[in-house]
Amino acid sequence: MTDPDPLRKRIAHAIHRYDQHHALSGNDIPSRHHFGEADFVLAELRTELDALNGPEPAPVHGCTINGQPAMPVLVAEYNQLIARADHAEARADRLAQDLSDAETTVAQVHALYEQWVKAGPPPLGTSMSRWWDRRLVELHKAIQPPAHNADHPPAPAATEATGP
Repeated sequence: MTDPDPLRKRIAHAIHRYDQHHALSGNDIPSRHHFGEADFVLAELRTELDALNGPEPAPVHGCTINGQPAMPVLVAEYNQLIARADHAEARADRLAQDLSDAETTVAQVHALYEQWVKAGPPPLGTSMSRWWDRRLVELHKAIQPPAHNADHPPAPAATEATGP
C-alpha cells in the first residue's frame, strides 16, 4: 500500500511493529487498520496543534511563542519529534533482532534436547564426567551468541578412555 503522506506511513509502521512485538500481527506489512489507526493519531495531533494555536490560528508570520518567532520554534519542535521517532524506530529494530536471536537460541536448545533424548544414556564404560562435559560444551555453544563463539573457539576434544 503506497501512501503519499510519509508521516502517516511512519505512524502506521510504528503501530504495526508494536502489534508484531506483542504478537498481535503475524505479517511484515502494515494492513488497512494500521493506516486507520495512523489517521486517528494524526487527527489527534492536529487537534492538539489546533488547541495550541488557539481558536483561530494566526498566520505564522508575526506570531510568537514565548517571545520568539513561531516558525523557528515550530521547526525545532518538529525536528525533535522526528529525532525521537527515529530513535524509537531504531530501538524497536534492535528489540526485534534480540527477539529473533532469542527464538533461534531456544530452537537450538530444543534441538539439542531431542538429539540427547534420541542418543540415550552414555555407553557402558564411558566416563560420566566427560560425557556430561561434552553435553555442557554443546549447550554452551547453543546459548552463546555467534560472535562470542567465533571469538572463543572450542577446546580440543579430550579422548575418552574406555573402561574394562
